[in-house]
Amino acid sequence: MNSNKYATLRTQAIELRRAGKSRREIKAILGIASDQTLGDARRGEPPPAWTRRPNAKDEVRARARTLREEGRDYDEIAARLGVSKSSVSLWVRDLPTLARLSYEECRKPLGGGDREILGG
Repeated sequence: MNSNKYATLRTQAIELRRAGKSRREIKAILGIASDQTLGDARRGEPPPAWTRRPNAKDEVRARARTLREEGRDYDEIAARLGVSKSSVSLWVRDLPTLARLSYEECRKPLGGGDREILGG
């Protein structure tokens, strides 16, 4: 296909897609037989918003992010929402990690006293 004819085909395909035509309709209107030819003609053109399917777990994902921002750990979030821990991990991985206690802080006695932990 020469470059002038291809440029015309590309322009028409993009205009039809922006007008709300489906891939099948565009192929029929322009007489294109190949999916690859149509794909090449539309390359770089983002799909229209109406083709985006809602994700079934969008609300659950948002709730997981809220719980993580509140300081909950992965296990607690997964248990509360009834999803796997790996899903929680994927949904909140871009959020800052929670501050962890240092080794010294973990070794402090819970009573706050200076007693030895082991008998002595």
